[in-house]
Amino acid sequence: MSLELRTERLLLRPPVRADFDAYAAMWAEEFVARHVTGTPQSRADSHMRFQRVLGGWAFSGFGFFSIFNAAGQYIGQTGLFEAMRELGADFDTAPEAGWSLRKAATGKGYALEATLAVHGWFDAQPFAQRTVCMISPDNAASISLAQKCGYAAFGQAHHAGGDVVLMQRACT
Repeated sequence: MSLELRTERLLLRPPVRADFDAYAAMWAEEFVARHVTGTPQSRADSHMRFQRVLGGWAFSGFGFFSIFNAAGQYIGQTGLFEAMRELGADFDTAPEAGWSLRKAATGKGYALEATLAVHGWFDAQPFAQRTVCMISPDNAASISLAQKCGYAAFGQAHHAGGDVVLMQRACT
């Protein structure tokens, strides 16, 4: 796939097989995994997750983008996907947004820059629609990022052993 998004400091593109080692290293970081999976992921678990990420593009026509800094280093992912989490029609019928960055890449504004770029691309597509995300209530950084991207809380749920805040964003 030749799709690329560029921001002032970043390159974003759908993931390719060559991204896997960096992807697996990211998901092995406790910092990255703590709010999503709860524990660092093994290489085998990351492989299954990575295949879902790749398949999302073929299945939905959208998905996660790999994020690279100006030096060409993989620093994380952001995008939209179909999750089917069985949280009800208000959540499950909309594409879900997500983002994860390596610890070394946090605190630089990369997540916001990348996620705004992806949402801008998504909103320009013919399939664009309302999007949702779910975030652990103790993940203040992700809640703040979601709000800066236009998300507002609309409910709470219990998912995968923990409470989450459900947020939504209208397509612009």
